[in-house]
Amino acid sequence: MLIPTGRKYTVTVTATTYKTVHCQMCGCDFVYPMRRQAQGTGHSPLWLDNKGATGRAEQAAQENLAKKLATEINAVPCPDCGRYQADMVTKLKKSKWRWMVVVGWLAIIVSLIAGWIIWLDDHQFIAAFTNTFWGVVLLAGVAMIVAAKLRQRTFDPNAAARPPAAQNTNDPRFALRRRDFDRLVAAAKQSRGEAATTSG
Repeated sequence: MLIPTGRKYTVTVTATTYKTVHCQMCGCDFVYPMRRQAQGTGHSPLWLDNKGATGRAEQAAQENLAKKLATEINAVPCPDCGRYQADMVTKLKKSKWRWMVVVGWLAIIVSLIAGWIIWLDDHQFIAAFTNTFWGVVLLAGVAMIVAAKLRQRTFDPNAAARPPAAQNTNDPRFALRRRDFDRLVAAAKQSRGEAATTSG
């Protein structure tokens, strides 16, 4: 029997911020856009505080979004030297070959479950892996995880860094030098001011 307890409200918010970076390699100051999405929930016990629950969900979503915008980063190369910063390199390393880690853990879990089922039948857990196909699956899973970790450790995204002349400046992920960004912001403010003066 289900007992009604109320209603849960979920609010999703999205925002874009501009992150300023000082290149550790060449000293260039640059800016790049970062877009993030966050959720927040609020509960209305017995439907007695629906408005309050919505407000709490909105507040939680805004707090989660603010935390993401303040602490998270994107991996964006420097517009002058084309290299990534240390924290960006760490992010790229972790994301590289992640599928191998996931598949490896799935193989391990499935083989352990299969071994447990076989053990229930003949009470020989070790033999379930040494004498069956599932032992191969278990070893393959471990090997995939180890291989992925080794490749992540040796991966260097800055090894393929290109000089500015060879970079694709039309790439939307590419950053702007701080001076160019400030110039665009100033031009946009001036344009809005002129538009307001004209309309007034």
